[in-house]
Amino acid sequence: MPDIDPKIRVLVLDPSPHFTNINYTYTSSLKKSLLAPCSPRFHALISDPNTTEIAIDTTVRTWGLFLGWLYTSQLRLDAPLWDSDRDDSKSMNDLLGLYTFAIKFEVVRLHRDVMNSFLYRFKNGWVITESTLASIENGLHYQDPLVAFAVAMVLNFMPGISFATWAKLSPRFSHTINVLNKARAEKAWSERDFVVEDAGRARELILGDWCQWHGHRTREDGTYEEPRVVEACYKETSTQMRVWKAEKAGKWLSSENRGSGFDFLMGEL
Repeated sequence: MPDIDPKIRVLVLDPSPHFTNINYTYTSSLKKSLLAPCSPRFHALISDPNTTEIAIDTTVRTWGLFLGWLYTSQLRLDAPLWDSDRDDSKSMNDLLGLYTFAIKFEVVRLHRDVMNSFLYRFKNGWVITESTLASIENGLHYQDPLVAFAVAMVLNFMPGISFATWAKLSPRFSHTINVLNKARAEKAWSERDFVVEDAGRARELILGDWCQWHGHRTREDGTYEEPRVVEACYKETSTQMRVWKAEKAGKWLSSENRGSGFDFLMGEL
């Protein structure tokens, strides 16, 4: 009798130099019914009933963090997401690894959740470091929301970036910053581009609508093309924030008490 909920064997081909030198392959096994719904890419890879094994290129660390997120629907990193320590090396590599993994394998909810973690840390005082800026800008498409977030950071919260860091950034990114800085010098204010008079207003614009960072399509007037999808995104983001806030306070929040809603996202965070 065939297994009604078969497992898939996943070979993780870690490309990092240490593992490449020893031809390292990590193997894990999980239910198809868990992996397939999270991503159209994974669904396509494992939808054939005869497929019992797939191989993916990612680090063992990132795969483990992804599995933790997949089983719990929450990000679990070594450093708290609310840690405002300026040395963001504690968890930044993990976050960027998960973010690029989510893009590569089309895991939309993970992509959103990692973006939310950047926003949550920013709300609690963290600002991108120069090393993180270079990693973001050189590893992602120029239209990615995290690159837009980096632009807003550079414009409003990162004065005096070193020449060495500027040299690592792409000409497109540098040109964008130069154009927007020129607009600021000419007082050609644009809230849509985060070209504003002071950092306080920039923070309000960045944190006022977290769903603007989730890749939702908008019309010319700035409204969302799919408001019902965005409403669901708000509610799920609100739940995620509620859990993080409880963890920060040292409290465990049951699924029954997590709730959702716009008021929490926009008010209590």
